[in-house]
Parts: sequence; structure tokens; C-alpha cells
Amino acid sequence: MRSSTNIHDKQNIARVPPAFTGKLGKIDITPYSRAGPASEWHRYHPLTCNIIHETSILDGLYEIGLKDASTTNFTGNDNSTKVKFLSKGSQRASWLLMNNDLSSIYKEETVIMKTLIWDASYTKERYNYQRVDALATERLTSSNHVVNAYGFCGNSVLNEFSDGGDLFHYMKENENITLQQKLVFARDSAFGLKDIHGVGVDDAHEIPTLLHLDIKLHNFLVVKGKLKFHDFNNAHLQSRSKRTGKPRDIHRHVNCTTGRSNVYRRAPEECTWPQVISEKMEVYHLGVFFFTLLTKKEPYKFEDEGKRPLSEVLEWILDNHRKPKLPNEIESSDNSAVKTLIVAMRVCTRFNPMQRPSAKKLSLYFEMFP
Repeated sequence: MRSSTNIHDKQNIARVPPAFTGKLGKIDITPYSRAGPASEWHRYHPLTCNIIHETSILDGLYEIGLKDASTTNFTGNDNSTKVKFLSKGSQRASWLLMNNDLSSIYKEETVIMKTLIWDASYTKERYNYQRVDALATERLTSSNHVVNAYGFCGNSVLNEFSDGGDLFHYMKENENITLQQKLVFARDSAFGLKDIHGVGVDDAHEIPTLLHLDIKLHNFLVVKGKLKFHDFNNAHLQSRSKRTGKPRDIHRHVNCTTGRSNVYRRAPEECTWPQVISEKMEVYHLGVFFFTLLTKKEPYKFEDEGKRPLSEVLEWILDNHRKPKLPNEIESSDNSAVKTLIVAMRVCTRFNPMQRPSAKKLSLYFEMFP
């Protein structure tokens, strides 16, 4: 997090367990009495409330009016922060702020503020989701492939502005993305995942202590032609057994027979009992992303032009002899960028997680292509 505030003092250690279950929970690590954080920084609460409070959006909000919050025009006078409503997610709303005074704080005249949506409940689980999001972003400040954060307090955060928006809408609005640009996007995603999996990894912690857990087009932002990770609300902080000191298994509870589970991008281990996952699951998700870059579709949707039931798609994913099928014109292409993406997609979507490359090895592969 780009801030001069010292956030690692004792006052900012979170009084919450490193992960939650329950209504909003995605990861099950129980009982907490038997588990502790893999790294002490997992408990930090990176508060920079002064920065949030000094960034006023009230003048602009008053001029928008709550009923007109979806306006596409900036509002506010020349001396106030100009505000534009962008979107509303499941937990937070995004606002675009523009003010010449912002450049003295963030080196940018335009930033994004995310605030909790009006009808959301203030639960400790939700507070922890936002804390983990801010904590992950703060730890990845040095990465050029993760969106910068400038401040965090409560459920609100100030983020770097993305001129290209999220990749899902970017690809819809820019149908003629060059193959070279797609290769750059793939390379950026590999470098970003390497940085994420490298947080806190040292001689004492040989396995990744941070997982993103939600790799998809919507969670990549295009910033000045480069791809950056964002949205760590669902991120997982690794825990360790208090008795043995060893990392605890990560059990992901996903129902792969329902449409809401996005079964097309699920790794096989996410859909098999007992659903024990590792960082290699995210490598598989990158492979699905590479497939989408090549085809603009998700794997297994080319198997038949008609709509297949999800149960059948699940059978394909769990068949270790079946591979995502590319259209013939892509499979037989002589373009070097296409060939590079095909190789990366194939190795990342291997059925056995142990046979997939690490994010670090994958990034080394992309380093060979300027």
C-alpha cells in the first residue's frame, strides 16, 4: 500500500482469526483453536484512516443525489472532488474521484474509492474480507502486476485508477486485440501470480502463504496497456497447525454441479472429494484464462455447439484423458504468440496438480518472449 503510515505496530494487529466460515465463508479451516497463521503479518490490520478521511467525496455526492447515483457524468464544482459512480459489486460500490489536489498525495489526479454498499450488513466476516484485501495489496506494493492501494479504513479503500477497466469488458469493447497484446496479458498474469505466491515465502515458509482464489477476467484490470490483479476479497491466508507447525490442508467447498460455481473454469481437484487444493489450482485457472485469450470462450464449450448439461461438463473435467479442445484454426496456427499461449495453456491445465508448473516457472517461460 503506497502510504508513509507505519501500519505494522501492535495497535494494528487484527483481533480476528485468519479466515472465516459461515454464510459468506469460502474456506473451511476449523477448529481455530488448533490453527494459527502461517506468518505473523497475516494478523496485521493495515489501517490508514487519515488518508481516507482526507479524501472527501461529500460535495460530489450531494450534487449527484442518491437517486441519480448511476449518472455517467462527473459532478462537483471546480474546488471539490469530482465524483462518478462506476459500478456496484456484491459487497462494495466503486466511485471514480477526480481532483487536482489528489496528485499531491497519490501522484495521480484520478483514483478509485470503494465503499460498502448501502444494504450490506456490518459483520466481522465482511470486515475481515476487506482487511485481507487491503493486507494482500499492501504486501504486494512492490509488484507491477497488482493494482496499487493508497489507503484503507473500515470497509473503504482507495485504489489505483484503471483506464482500461476490467478485462471482461475490455475484451468485449476491443474485439481486435492483437495476438501480441494477448501474449503480453498472459505474461503479465503469470508475473502477477508469481508475485502473489511469493509473498512471505522464505526458508521458514517454503510454500505460498497467500492465494488469490478468484482468478477470472473480471478480476484483471487493464492499466496503461498492462494487466494487473485486483480484488483479493476472497484471498486465502495460509494457516499452520499449532501442534506440528506444518501447513494445514485447504478444503474448498464448491458445488461443481451448479452454474453459479463457474464449473467451466474449475480445476479437477476443486470438484473431487475432499476438495483439498493448493497453489497449483490457481495455475490451472491461469490455463483457463489462456484458453479464453485464444478463443474468447471457456474450455469445453467447443465440445458441442449445443448446450451441454453441467453434469456432463463436470465428467469431462474429471476425465484425466480429456484436454480442453481448441478450434482447428488455432491449433494449426503458425503464429509464434499463439504457439506460446497453447503451450502455456496445455501445461497449466494438466489433470495432476503435481505436473503443473509453479507460477515462478511459468513466469520464467514467458520471460523468453519479449
